[in-house]
Amino acid sequence: PGASIGNVSAAYKSIALEEDPYRPVTANMNVNVTTSGLPLAKTITVQGLSHQTTAKFESYHSQFPSKPLIASECCSCRNQRAEDISNASASLIGSFNADCNSEQTSYALSLKYATGTMVWTLFDYYGEPSPYYWPMVSSSFGSFDLAGFPKASAF
Repeated sequence: PGASIGNVSAAYKSIALEEDPYRPVTANMNVNVTTSGLPLAKTITVQGLSHQTTAKFESYHSQFPSKPLIASECCSCRNQRAEDISNASASLIGSFNADCNSEQTSYALSLKYATGTMVWTLFDYYGEPSPYYWPMVSSSFGSFDLAGFPKASAF
């Protein structure tokens, strides 16, 4: 109780370096990257930002110009394999949302100070059915479906 973000991140970094003193210490932030995350940012070696706009990347970079950045969680793009038209009554999501991955990765790839993008949800998974619920039982965010077949966004 009462531990600050700075104290917790310093303790985390110490443990990580005990285990492997040669690797950088990384962390991900997805909210308030320009205010509440500053104690964490001062502690770690590489900063991951998830689901952030170019403006947030630029703001963070202006405060920490020498800290490497990565878009560490990207591309929550709903789509299904081989479905051309969305149909809510049949719980079908059209596959023409494939450009979503490209749109979400291009901003980080265009920044000279960002190392790239990690597509967070490569495979669909059981749970978090979205945007529909029962009878859907799995997510539709992956570039590959539950059986491992590629969807349009994989290309």
